Amino acid sequence: MADLHCSATGKIFLTYLYPQRLVEFIEVFKPEIRTPRTLTTLEQLQQMIEEVQEKGFAWDDEEYHPGIRCMAAPVFNMERELVAAIGITGPAEIMGRPEGFTKAREAVCKAAARLSSALGYKQ
Repeated sequence: MADLHCSATGKIFLTYLYPQRLVEFIEVFKPEIRTPRTLTTLEQLQQMIEEVQEKGFAWDDEEYHPGIRCMAAPVFNMERELVAAIGITGPAEIMGRPEGFTKAREAVCKAAARLSSALGYKQ
């Protein structure tokens, strides 16, 4: 199981379930630095949450494991509650290319939107 602060799916849960509890999250779980890119400070995690809320997806840029990038999108139910995250993981050299990043983002966001719709979510 990947850590919430350095995995794309985990970042979805931090963003949509625990954004007001970041201080508590840091104090209790003491986010571990897994790579030089891992976000661990309150300021870094707050900025990440803002970006995920703005863009509608999360990404892990070699933050959990060197050479690996991930992308995830939220799945909501009819009450507009987060119920899941859909993610994809791949080699950094492929997902780091603009076309790889774009294709992964589009596929993950489309799958999450379709599942959300099937669960009764309406934007």
